Amino acid sequence: MKQSLAEFCASSRATPKTMPPLTAYSELQDFRREQMGGLGLRVFTTFRANFEPGLPLPAILHLDYHVERLLASVRSLGILPEIPAVADFERRLRSAISSLYRHRSLPDELSVRVVASEEGFSLCASPFQTLWPVGSTIKLRSFQLQRALPEHKTTSAAVSVLAHRDAAAAGADEALLISDEGLVREGAWSNIFWFDRSGALFTSKSSVLPGVTRRILQQLVDCHAVDLAYDEFLTTAAEIFITQSTTGLTPVMQVDDRSFATGENFQRISQIFTNYQRDKLQ
Repeated sequence: MKQSLAEFCASSRATPKTMPPLTAYSELQDFRREQMGGLGLRVFTTFRANFEPGLPLPAILHLDYHVERLLASVRSLGILPEIPAVADFERRLRSAISSLYRHRSLPDELSVRVVASEEGFSLCASPFQTLWPVGSTIKLRSFQLQRALPEHKTTSAAVSVLAHRDAAAAGADEALLISDEGLVREGAWSNIFWFDRSGALFTSKSSVLPGVTRRILQQLVDCHAVDLAYDEFLTTAAEIFITQSTTGLTPVMQVDDRSFATGENFQRISQIFTNYQRDKLQ
């Protein structure tokens, strides 16, 4: 027997001792209003969900990684006393997204945000949108500040918001967060990678969000004979790109006043990722 969205949410709230509640939204306005209420720390994850004809559940690249990171933050920060199992919560999310898709006549391509707070879990599925176009080449502007809890994706995003706003005002697409010592950390809403002229791949190691696309790429390079090292300066960078769950891999043409080319190294790693994504979602 099919449940309505109201019945689904009601049944989710009925068993708080075994599973924290999950409330689903299809309107960003309602979702944001709910997120502004209450006190306490909140963590979230955002991903892309696609519905294919004839398939009841959405295709999501490594939803398990998103759930693992979210629940790890919930546990580490003590947000909830009861932590659901990864596989159980993953199934529950897919079901909730599917319910919204069917009952609210949403488009086939969605942006989904899941938030964990002391009250439980909330998700919002809305038409797919990104901060910059998928497949574009972008500009970065450095911003000397870093997030207070970089290992966690919290809704206390003042640093990211201010940095991205500063970048946009300067005509850039994304901000590059730099420590007080001048160390490269991450993008305001992304992770950063770069190649040197020898073709070696680098990324920042500390004080960064363990991004899902970053994690996938770290695993892929091991299988494709690409050397990956860790650094905190762009001094030797010849090609730069950023990673994000909604936009994948995005090449960078400029950081402040320094220009970069999009060469064979990026084309190769981008193709490796695209092939993996296609195979994984089939």
